[in-house]
Amino acid sequence: MPTISVAPKDFENVKSLESLPEKEDVWQCYVHQLRTWVSSSSNEIVRPYLMLVISVQSGAFLSTTVADEDGNTNILAQSAQPSTSQELRASLAMLPGLVQCQGFTPTFGKELFAAAKKFYSAKPWTKLPPAARRPIKVSFPIATDDEGNVYRSQGYAALIGQQQGEEESLGLALYKKEDVAWKAISQSSRGDQETPAADEASMMGHSLLYFPMQEFPFEDLECAEWYGWEVQSPSAWPLFVKVAADDAENAEDDAPAQVVMTRPELLDLMWFEVALQAVLELIEGGELSASEDARDVTAALGPWTVKAKSHAAKGNEEELLVELSCPPKPLGADDMAKLML
Repeated sequence: MPTISVAPKDFENVKSLESLPEKEDVWQCYVHQLRTWVSSSSNEIVRPYLMLVISVQSGAFLSTTVADEDGNTNILAQSAQPSTSQELRASLAMLPGLVQCQGFTPTFGKELFAAAKKFYSAKPWTKLPPAARRPIKVSFPIATDDEGNVYRSQGYAALIGQQQGEEESLGLALYKKEDVAWKAISQSSRGDQETPAADEASMMGHSLLYFPMQEFPFEDLECAEWYGWEVQSPSAWPLFVKVAADDAENAEDDAPAQVVMTRPELLDLMWFEVALQAVLELIEGGELSASEDARDVTAALGPWTVKAKSHAAKGNEEELLVELSCPPKPLGADDMAKLML
């Protein structure tokens, strides 16, 4: 049981409390971790706890305290700034959690995070430098009707990002169209900071990006703690997002497209779970590499068939046969000129 230490000078004040009339009351203590980040006195970034003591009968607030997880109240009031100045990334923490996706289960979330963790720890971005990257066609069955017809999910995986000093911008993107995937890889390899209007389509799609914990949706942070979702490190939380154009009616026709970030649907998350496993198997097995043959993007690679597990169907595990291939890059004017030399 906790004890209260009373200094000698305060002893008389404590004794005076004994003379006060007793009155029955019920106090309720409420402790809640706030969805914000603050800087502590030691310059650490922490999520504070709000502690309230309320009189149930009168509704009066008897005590209000903000502290860190160790009970330290010496934390600064100002909000901690995210590690990036980009407004879009700073707002990611307010995205809804994956559990808001229809059909999503905590078991699926655990396996999805596990696949993302393994993918990140294998460092595929260093094994496949920008010059050796190409879209990877990923296809797997999702349903079979009564007549035996198999319905498949298909898309193009694009390994995006590269390490520049201490700054990392790494991820895996999903595109429905092959040409858009080629554009995304080209722009990512150049390290473009601004996307030309002609290539705005390459921004639209589904992406897995790795972000610091302070820029991660709070609801996902809390689910990870409750359900045991594991991550590689505090600076590499896997963020699954859908990027789409803002179709606001008041948008000007000649204005650059504004993007809106939301969460993917269950089928798209299932695609990531499967693709992360399948693509990593090809990279670790050497089928996708930085060899001279692999760098010849005018030649097709594959096809390959690998096995992957999915837990998207109500959290139940199922094994899938995944078909992968790398289409050749369409020849442009510059490519044709090089072939003629």
